[in-house]
Amino acid sequence: GNKGGILAIRCTTPGESVDIDNQALGYQANYGSTSSSLSSGSSNDSPSSSVNTFTIVTHSAGSSWDNENDYIEADPPDWQSSLSEEELTRLHPHEKKRQDVINELFHTERSHLRNLKVLERVFCKRIQEQKLLKDDEISLLFPNLCDLISIHSKFNSLMMSKKKDMVLVKDIGDILISMFDGPIGESFQKAAATFCEKQQHALDFIKEKRRKDSKFEMYLTDFEKDPACRRLPLQGFIPSEMQRLSKYPLLVERLIDIIEKNLDNEQIEYSQLELSKLQQAHNRSKEILNYVNEAAKQAWSKFRLQEIQKHLDTSVFEKTEHAIVNEFKNLDLTKYNLIYEGTVQLKRQTKALLNVHMVLLEEIVILLQREGERFLLKFFQSGIPGQQPLAPIIKMSNLLVRTNAALKCSLFLVSTSTQHSQMHELLTRDNTERKTWFKHLSDTAEAYNKREGKQKRPDPTPDEEETVVELPSTREPTEHAESIGGSEAATSESEQNTDGNQRIGSITDDDKDKRLSQDDGENNNVAIPVSSSTGGGASMKFTADDWPLIQPYEVQAEIPPVHSAAPVLTPLEQIKRKGDVVRQALEDKENLVADLLSIPREDYHHIADMAVEEAKNKELTEREPTALVLASLYQGKCANYVLMVY
Repeated sequence: GNKGGILAIRCTTPGESVDIDNQALGYQANYGSTSSSLSSGSSNDSPSSSVNTFTIVTHSAGSSWDNENDYIEADPPDWQSSLSEEELTRLHPHEKKRQDVINELFHTERSHLRNLKVLERVFCKRIQEQKLLKDDEISLLFPNLCDLISIHSKFNSLMMSKKKDMVLVKDIGDILISMFDGPIGESFQKAAATFCEKQQHALDFIKEKRRKDSKFEMYLTDFEKDPACRRLPLQGFIPSEMQRLSKYPLLVERLIDIIEKNLDNEQIEYSQLELSKLQQAHNRSKEILNYVNEAAKQAWSKFRLQEIQKHLDTSVFEKTEHAIVNEFKNLDLTKYNLIYEGTVQLKRQTKALLNVHMVLLEEIVILLQREGERFLLKFFQSGIPGQQPLAPIIKMSNLLVRTNAALKCSLFLVSTSTQHSQMHELLTRDNTERKTWFKHLSDTAEAYNKREGKQKRPDPTPDEEETVVELPSTREPTEHAESIGGSEAATSESEQNTDGNQRIGSITDDDKDKRLSQDDGENNNVAIPVSSSTGGGASMKFTADDWPLIQPYEVQAEIPPVHSAAPVLTPLEQIKRKGDVVRQALEDKENLVADLLSIPREDYHHIADMAVEEAKNKELTEREPTALVLASLYQGKCANYVLMVY
């Protein structure tokens, strides 16, 4: 029982009988009570499940540790020493190889069982006795250790019984099938997943605990001096189960390879049935390994995101006015799945290199700044005056990733969003690390697009709808231009008519005043009929009796036509000049598109080139409209350049 808050752990000894069928190796009925419980809100998303309590109650192993079977040589025993020289001579070389593999399989199973017992008796039991760790910490390091010991004890018993029946082991397919397949194999799979899923967390905990707790470090060092440890520290025993799971497929594959090469050999009797059993066992051993690896991956992802979320500071990010802030204002990393993480450097113009912690999730990429244990989520200054700051979050639906051919450790991340298109240049330590990041980013983006069936851009959020700028239709600019051109023409014509009217009006008015004054003084009869024209001007008819001279203002000097020579251009020169006009128009259009998509003009060609590569690798229905626009403009400009050159 659990007395005084200390876990009492009882493991079955080698001398005790184990009913592997009734107990499900003692596991199925008690599976939930033997798993790790670091938090009360354990998720069922992992391939293995867990509950809130940890209780493993059994008796002490006591003197069974002195059993001679617990002392095993590091190297496999020499099975050939049990045979006479005549028997060895009659053995085919391939059969000798097969017996070597079987001998290694049996021996390494016994060695693994011994390591599990060392883990339980030297470390787990003594740590409990000295009260060095809390219950949840013990459950982290030794979650279901006794279940594993029971399972591998049965495996070892099956192998030893096979070895006792004959010096040369003939068929072992039936043993391996019973270990890996059926209900026993399922129980083994779940037990192994429970033990291994939080292994990385456990190793990190031991390292940190030894560094900070001198008492724990002192006792643990003393435990490791036990001869049974063979100079291995605690951290060397904990990964033993995962190492064993990786070993099974390799050994079985070697057996399959030997039999397949000698099925037609008349000197060796290998049956097709044995081969099929080995193949079945091999497939199941790989399935178990993959299952446990996936459980460990999910558990580590959950733990790391919990750690980052616990130290995440978003205060500066949430105060910034930016479209992406509204979408990720209450960011909870624990709702995502972690793909990869690491430290890179952010490169910006006129700014020093900045170390950032890049976190790759299934749906987004996050760039965080580290300050001690804190992770700061905030925008980065672009280093270019007047340009908006770089966002720390890039959505996978908008991500383009490209390597920099000019710099082997450089990587471009481009967000193709129509609202805040940006490009981040990141530097890795070397080309190998860049390849790793590039693969993870590319694979994650491709998986996201397949998963979402990305044939169109996702519907905008309410916040995005409020910030969308309505662009005029293709008809409106034409009508607008025509109205402007029409009004300008009408205005020009009106101005000309007005000038003419003013000129005629001024002459007529002066002339009228003079004629009126002359009529008053000399009693001359002047008729001034006035008629209006449809053009808005005025035509007047003058009748003068005593005014034969022409006044100066009535003299109109006509400017004779001036002829000028027009330049004659060759067709080639005309093509060149037209090409220059087209090139300039395309450049102006590129600048307008860059401004529309919020892309820095100096980075336009990089991003457009990336859009071309992206478009080539996708079906037409899967291509982003923004990427198609960029690719079309860029390729059009390239085609025009080719025509100009050739």
